[in-house]
Amino acid sequence: MITEIFYHTDNFCKAFETEAGKNFLTNGNHKRKKSHTLSLSEIMTILIYYHYSGYKILKDYYMRCVQKDLKNCFKKFVS
Repeated sequence: MITEIFYHTDNFCKAFETEAGKNFLTNGNHKRKKSHTLSLSEIMTILIYYHYSGYKILKDYYMRCVQKDLKNCFKKFVS
């Protein structure tokens, strides 16, 4: 189930970033230098899966489900 959620979320994020890039006020020369450990689609996947998980508190979900069960699903996992 998480793979399917990620697939659809990643496709959405790619399309969204392409369309949103057309509407940015800058000319695109200024880039952020901050490195990210998780992509936007990975973050959104974790949050979407939270709603399916049955947890009521995000911190509990992250500590008990994401850090233990889903850790292998993401290459650069945030602790």
